[in-house]
Amino acid sequence: MTRHCREALESDAPADEKLRRALQAFIEDLITHPEVVLLFSESHYLAAIPQASDIVTNADAYGKTLLAIIEQGIVSGVFRNDLDPRLVMLGILGMHNWIHRWYVPGGRNSLTEIGDVFAAMVLSGLRP
Repeated sequence: MTRHCREALESDAPADEKLRRALQAFIEDLITHPEVVLLFSESHYLAAIPQASDIVTNADAYGKTLLAIIEQGIVSGVFRNDLDPRLVMLGILGMHNWIHRWYVPGGRNSLTEIGDVFAAMVLSGLRP
């Protein structure tokens, strides 16, 4: 997840495309490694596993990368400048980190569809 986010951040794409790619990376990670997202979301279980430090480091890096993309978007005028970038980042993480609570595999929407809707909501709210 962090590698894909870092690639999005370092690309020449506009900030809205970078953010869309970063959000897709989270969903792709949820599809391929749901146990990691669940462990991180349920932090009381996290301390019991040997990879806990790596998971926390990865999650922190993802948040920092999202924040950098949001800040780039504000500076470049692609995103509104009246919103606190940190709160936007935390809101995005909150939406994504709660998916495991209500998502039903094989249900009404796939994870990819959910990711597309979440990205559309975030980007619509950030554009001036």
